[in-house]
Amino acid sequence: MSRNTRAPACITANELHIEELDRYVRDYGVTSFKYFMNFKGEEGRYLGLDGTDDGFFHDLLKRSAEVGRPMIVCHTENIEIVNRLRQRVQASGGSTLRDWASCKPALTEAEPAIRAMFLAEKLGARVFFPHISTRMTLDEVRFWRGRFDQVFVETCPHYLTHTEDSDLAGMGKANPPFHTADDREALWEGIADGTIDVVASDHVARKRATKDKSMWLASQGFPGSATILPVLLSEGWHKRRVPLRKLCATVTSGPARIFDLAPVKGSLARGADADFTLVDLERERTVRADELGSYSDYSLYDGWTFKGWPVRTIVRGVTVMDEGRITGAGGHGEYLWRRIGEPPVRGRSA
Repeated sequence: MSRNTRAPACITANELHIEELDRYVRDYGVTSFKYFMNFKGEEGRYLGLDGTDDGFFHDLLKRSAEVGRPMIVCHTENIEIVNRLRQRVQASGGSTLRDWASCKPALTEAEPAIRAMFLAEKLGARVFFPHISTRMTLDEVRFWRGRFDQVFVETCPHYLTHTEDSDLAGMGKANPPFHTADDREALWEGIADGTIDVVASDHVARKRATKDKSMWLASQGFPGSATILPVLLSEGWHKRRVPLRKLCATVTSGPARIFDLAPVKGSLARGADADFTLVDLERERTVRADELGSYSDYSLYDGWTFKGWPVRTIVRGVTVMDEGRITGAGGHGEYLWRRIGEPPVRGRSA
């Protein structure tokens, strides 16, 4: 039985999902739906998703507006451009992280984001962009928010720490890829000025064996949930002096507000769940993958020393982690039945 409280998003990938969108919201308490803008054409056929094109996306946004505006979570990637660039890079023999990034330049992330914001504005929908990795996309969001405020942005810890020049080979392969040092610093600026609403791990618990390959064969993604707070505290607060209140909001009130979890989650106000993490801002610790409690047997941060670590986690008033040890009993988790624009309702045991 889970120790985690859950409020999952669903992937939308076929016509039935659009037709039944209102039922998922009404009968299952799901108020956010993932859509992969890259799963079309050759990429879509490989995954058995022949129908997910821009027409499908149009209908999904339109339908979402009709059923109360659940959040549409858009993976923004122009796969047609990416595929052409990738063919050229592979043909030239490129196999570095910089080569991987050159297949997916900033415009392949920013252009679909512009398209999504335009369609969402015209159709009355709301959109959320996960794992944003470039200054270009953030600048477009800032521009668009001048006329359309129903767009929300997330980035991930690895984009705040690594670049296309990081010495990781296939271990650093992600989608989207790492970009330039300027892009990395732009993301910290985005947290500081409020353009970025959420920082999430995009955690993928892969084994090292799936990563320790050539760039084109290595799997994408890596573990990140255990190091998200040390990254924010050490690299954000201590190194760059990003205000703690801003950093805290990206992992508490920001996601709670956007994903219909407030005011039960993301707050310490009277009546909210007693969910919080105690941190020691001065504690220094060197990352060891075998100490992170993950299925994965590696970490991007192996050997990194971070200043600022969580020491205790409390969920609904019960301590579930103390000094790195899991202490909560299984079955403490819950399914949160979300309602658009309203507080969630507790569902069955998770």
